[in-house]
Amino acid sequence: MFDEELFDIKYDAELNKKNSATNTEAAEINTSTDSEVALEAEKVKTKLTPVKVLLEILSWMAWIGGALLLALFINNAIIVNAVVISGSMENTISTNDRVFGLRTAYWFGSPSRFDVIVFNDPNFPDSAEPPLLTRMTRFVTNIFRSSDRRIHSQDPFVKRIIGLPGETVQIIEGVVHINGVPLEGDNFYNGLISSAGLAAHPLVIPEGHFFVLGDNRSNSQDSRNWGVLCRNEIIGRIYFAIWPNFNGMGGRS
Repeated sequence: MFDEELFDIKYDAELNKKNSATNTEAAEINTSTDSEVALEAEKVKTKLTPVKVLLEILSWMAWIGGALLLALFINNAIIVNAVVISGSMENTISTNDRVFGLRTAYWFGSPSRFDVIVFNDPNFPDSAEPPLLTRMTRFVTNIFRSSDRRIHSQDPFVKRIIGLPGETVQIIEGVVHINGVPLEGDNFYNGLISSAGLAAHPLVIPEGHFFVLGDNRSNSQDSRNWGVLCRNEIIGRIYFAIWPNFNGMGGRS
């Protein structure tokens, strides 16, 4: 009787041991199977198909196109980036200097005396800045045109505002006078102005117009030659030259 009970106990122990081993092996098999399934799923997920490649290319093209459109908008609607082709603003700005400014400078305010501004050649019949869409379209169109068929915009003028709307300007004995009084703070040109031009006699500036001069007044085509400048012809305010010589413009802060 005692031997039978001992036998049963040993048998149950062996059976439990075998069941435990079987469960452990099953768990290991399940874990291995789950890992293999996950690995296969990851491979399928990362596998490049023609559709995925196409979508990836289109995604990059959209990002690049968006960046180009943003740069185009900023360059034509926000900033002014121009090369000065004459020496009329020396020594403030030299020939071939690249200048930087903002088209937004006068969106919520008016130009002030001594501001350096950029505008199109007032000798042209229509010197006002074209609409934004026209400028952007012209830029994109020129990319696909040969050099001899490109639409060239006018070379911009850069001058300094001297006379404001409603004032009377006259150059007397080489000195600028505003409303009969010598202009103070005009330290951008050393010496006397040799040619008074239209300002040899009192010149009344109409509303919405400005009298502008180049800093190099012995060699500048400005309001002495073609008269006052209309506010609508001003593209923006120049703040500094960025290449090849960094230089601030002075004037209003």
